[in-house]
Amino acid sequence: MARNIIIGIVVAAVIFVVLILIGVVQIGDEVVDDALGPDDAVIVESPVAD
Repeated sequence: MARNIIIGIVVAAVIFVVLILIGVVQIGDEVVDDALGPDDAVIVESPVAD
């Protein structure tokens, strides 16, 4: 029984870490997008506008 509890805690910890890493990656992407936003927006939108 104790082993099941330990496994549950480990699984929860792994999921928690994965969610944190995903959040960090998304925040990092937003920071990069903010830094490069105007140039990227022009490059991406110009073919559509033409």
